[in-house]
Amino acid sequence: MAQDKSAKIISLFQREFLKKGVSRITVDEIVSRIGITKPTLYKYFESKEELFSQALNKTNTEILNKMDSIMNTKKEYSEKIKDILNVFHEDLHFADEEFLKKLEFQAPEVWEEVQEFRRVKFPALFKKVLNEGISKGYITKDINKELIADFFIYYVRNFISYEPLSKYNMNVSTAYQFFIQIFFKGILTEKGRTYF
Repeated sequence: MAQDKSAKIISLFQREFLKKGVSRITVDEIVSRIGITKPTLYKYFESKEELFSQALNKTNTEILNKMDSIMNTKKEYSEKIKDILNVFHEDLHFADEEFLKKLEFQAPEVWEEVQEFRRVKFPALFKKVLNEGISKGYITKDINKELIADFFIYYVRNFISYEPLSKYNMNVSTAYQFFIQIFFKGILTEKGRTYF
């Protein structure tokens, strides 16, 4: 019963921090939005940071599971890439650089968990994406997968967000097409490739 209650609190809080970020939510807001009292919250969690840590771990697990499910479908490779970009955009939009800077200062242990996800877990999954592309003959074998994964993550996180898209008068769908075109096909024509 206690486990069910804590899981419910985590799920409800997860929705809130994904909308606002941890630094913008007070404990009073948490208990008000979730519909519990402060003593009830502290019965299950020692601090706001512990609650956030568990909600973040739940989010990370869900993201990895979604991406793993995408890779295990029978969809075309290009469709899998689009679906992964969509998960990246929809589920990781809260983890922008401003959010991470605040998190590092306000909840360093939670920040370390985010860094672990960004440095290890997500790149490992993206290498699986690259390996499938290589095995199917879509991607060249002689690439540095670690570098490509890091570049991909950095580029998507910083480009496919609402602010840059509005700057270029693009929506998410056209941004995906543009990103795939540049990242996978490059900008050179066949003629241009003969010079480089």
